[in-house]
Amino acid sequence: MKKEEFIRNENEDNKEYFTRVAAMLRKLNAAGNEDEAKIAYGVVYKELCPIIKSVIECESRFYRLDDATTYGYLKKADEVISKTFHRYNDTEHLKDKTKQYGIRSFIKNTTKYCMRNALASTLCISHDRCRTLLKIRKVREELSQANGLDWDNVSVDMIYAALGGQFKKSEITELLRVEKGFVSLEQTQENGEQLDATEGIPDSVYGNDLPDDAKEELDRAFAKLSKLDLYILVKDFGILDEEIRRMEMCDFVITPLFKKFMAEDDSIRSKSDPLKTAYNKKSKVMRVLAELNGRISMDDVEGCLTLYIQKLWEQVKTE
Repeated sequence: MKKEEFIRNENEDNKEYFTRVAAMLRKLNAAGNEDEAKIAYGVVYKELCPIIKSVIECESRFYRLDDATTYGYLKKADEVISKTFHRYNDTEHLKDKTKQYGIRSFIKNTTKYCMRNALASTLCISHDRCRTLLKIRKVREELSQANGLDWDNVSVDMIYAALGGQFKKSEITELLRVEKGFVSLEQTQENGEQLDATEGIPDSVYGNDLPDDAKEELDRAFAKLSKLDLYILVKDFGILDEEIRRMEMCDFVITPLFKKFMAEDDSIRSKSDPLKTAYNKKSKVMRVLAELNGRISMDDVEGCLTLYIQKLWEQVKTE
């Protein structure tokens, strides 16, 4: 088959085009022409890539995924589609042999587990618990839209009722605490990770009564972070100025401090892709916080964690 045959024909819609080229790829694979199939998929991918990205971004917005999780979700989904696209509208893989599906439905259904894996990795929880959390998020978003409420006004009781008692209130509360422990204060306010209908950010969020044993654990945990790690963390915690806090990651990685800290960070293997480095660093920070959550009660530090990080950042800035 010629490479040109995989180019979209004039007036060919998505379903027609992708169904046609998927069938052609199946023939190449069946004939053992793997190299030719890779080249052909490269042609198709130019049309497919923006659709994959659109689907993943749409799902990520609905489930309120953070940037690092969305990046991991997209990366894995892209990989999965590259290996499974040839099955698109193949009757051998369809329960209803008479029906054909749109490409967006195919992408969404084929990659749905990729979101779960990405979020589980970000929050350092099991896939089973993450599956429960995604159900909670789905219901929370539906309640938010149906009732015209912000996420912070959707209570545990409302979620519990909407799920028909499928999960215990304590389990819902615990998973929302997990979220609250691993997102920024700014995200917490925007996304509304809530434990009770009337609960907001504690008045003591800038308190300083940190137990000695908790401080020791914090010191050990934060000693694992480089200056660049901490810079990313303070951005998420809303400690930096408004302009930096609101920056997209692609703009954040070209700030003078990011460039400086990245150049000084010997733990980075390759410095050719600052954006990828930023997301990897963000995942590392989340893992450190996840490990910390297993050693101390987050209730003990909730009222003074921000102040602790702020003081640490002030020290780093002056070094």
